[in-house]
Amino acid sequence: VVTSEFGEWHPDYWSNDHPDGLYHAGEDVAGDAGTPVYAIYDGYISYSDYAGGYGGLIIIDHSEPRIYSLYGHTSLSRWYKKSGYVKKGEIIGYLGDSDEICGYISAYGGYLECEPHIHFAIRDGHKGDYCSGTYGDPCEGDGPLGDRDNRWGAGHTTVNPLTLGWHHPSNFINEQNQNN
Repeated sequence: VVTSEFGEWHPDYWSNDHPDGLYHAGEDVAGDAGTPVYAIYDGYISYSDYAGGYGGLIIIDHSEPRIYSLYGHTSLSRWYKKSGYVKKGEIIGYLGDSDEICGYISAYGGYLECEPHIHFAIRDGHKGDYCSGTYGDPCEGDGPLGDRDNRWGAGHTTVNPLTLGWHHPSNFINEQNQNN
């Protein structure tokens, strides 16, 4: 069940830099903790670890098509694929428990619990084409972490995510399946 649509405006999701709200750059799909998460295409894991706001986060760079897929709110306490090559349909991890999947969100005052779900997103290029937004890899732009829209892990953006190379995940997969 999709619980938050791609491109959906979230007026209640705010930060100090953007108090009016943000657009959702992926799809949130509800599931039970422990549900397997699968790779959508062959590729290489370019990130697999904790990420603020996501808890566990796995990113796969895909050569064909040249995109990366992002799987947020995965479990770090269960087994998960940490690196290497993955095949389409391979298990890469599992949905996390409510106390581990949202992580630290400063705008909300600390660690949050969330209902088990996955934040699934697809973007043009590879993870390395974008900045992380951390102090070691700042983005260009205003604010303490630079321009939040250019981050490789941006779950929410200040403008429509389609203009930033993000794709509607379900539509993208359906289009790829029709073309193959």
